[in-house]
Amino acid sequence: MSDFAVTWTLISFLLLSFVLIIVLWSAHRNLNARLMQSLTLMDELHKISIAQKQEIQGLLQAQSAVKHDVEQKQDEMNRAQEATMIRLEKVEDTIDRLEEQDPALKMYSKASKLVEQGVAMEDIMEASGLPRAEVEVLLSLHSRKS
Repeated sequence: MSDFAVTWTLISFLLLSFVLIIVLWSAHRNLNARLMQSLTLMDELHKISIAQKQEIQGLLQAQSAVKHDVEQKQDEMNRAQEATMIRLEKVEDTIDRLEEQDPALKMYSKASKLVEQGVAMEDIMEASGLPRAEVEVLLSLHSRKS
């Protein structure tokens, strides 16, 4: 081969090598830029993940506090209900004692209980000893409640 052909082959090889180096360098820069974008996105996702984890922990703590408050309120309500039931029993006992002491009250109490049971007017009059007009009033009052 002549010197000229060798020179052109060498120059062609160098030019192709130079173009290949430029293409590879450009591809490297693009890949490096994409890698940096990916790393930035991963960092942002990590920060978001940490923030969400902290938010979830805060919500769990708030839920626990609310649950504790509800349990306390429920305990208070149960105690108040028990106290009310005890007071109600005492009031009922007092009413029963008063009914036993006052014969007139006893008649009305008995008549009222019979009215609540749905007993007929004549039977109420006979059992309680109350006159018809008073039994009618009791029946009227009971029908208004119902």
